[in-house]
Amino acid sequence: MTLKIGYQGIRGSYSYEAANLFFANEADKDFASFINFNRFEDVIKAVQDGIVDRGIIPLENSYAGRVAEIHNLFPSMSCYITGEYVLPVRHSLLANKDVKIEDVKKIISHEQALMQCSKNISKNFTNGVATESFFNTAASALHLSQSGLCDVACIASKRAAAEYGLSVLIEDFADSDLNYTTFIIVSKDLIHIEQDAPQIITSILFTVRNIPAAIYKAIGGFATNGVDLLKIESYIPGGISSSSAQFFLSFYGHPSSQSVGLAMEELGFFATSTKLLGYYHADPKRSNQSFKF
Repeated sequence: MTLKIGYQGIRGSYSYEAANLFFANEADKDFASFINFNRFEDVIKAVQDGIVDRGIIPLENSYAGRVAEIHNLFPSMSCYITGEYVLPVRHSLLANKDVKIEDVKKIISHEQALMQCSKNISKNFTNGVATESFFNTAASALHLSQSGLCDVACIASKRAAAEYGLSVLIEDFADSDLNYTTFIIVSKDLIHIEQDAPQIITSILFTVRNIPAAIYKAIGGFATNGVDLLKIESYIPGGISSSSAQFFLSFYGHPSSQSVGLAMEELGFFATSTKLLGYYHADPKRSNQSFKF
């Protein structure tokens, strides 16, 4: 069966690359087909409506931090997180065919990509070069390809270069190789995982009661029951009062395990609401010490 995978953006984007690497065996082109959407919300809706079997959306970037829009979609989301994929972001400097680096007078890309490559821009363009912010790295590659300009380069992925017929002037153009984006995979239904499977992550959403030290008391049960927390994020959906702050929490453990069950029971005493967002296998890269989660 061919899986239909939804992603936000266009071909050559990092979301598209993550979708290909997570789902598709390059030797088996029939394993998955990819459908693009304009917004993250559209990807989630397509999963909920059964238009696609899975969706893949970015959760956070090691440079730019969390993707706030995704967190704001969690409370109303009626599908589940069933996987994660950590994509090392490898920016390249791209140009149209036969363009040389000395021909380049301007570089276009997403503002984050321009920032992440600023030192290498200065190093390789000692006489200076103009930069222009674009809404998406892959879109900048598509625009450059369509324009045929010979004095403009863009910063995007090597996959974008292949998609749009561009040449790679410089690979690994980013200032640091510690740049990665964590993507989550969403499905309409939970995907069963055995309780004793290694490296299971559970993600939940909860709102604490308006009492002193509520968050301290709410997560205290995880420590006393030996549950290893991975991430806790607080945010105020819709700009409502701070007393209604919600928390996104990820931790190691299966929701059916005794230790997690006891921690969740204690959480329940101090939370007005809890929502299971999903449980899933951790990306194996989490065991690599070079990745700072």
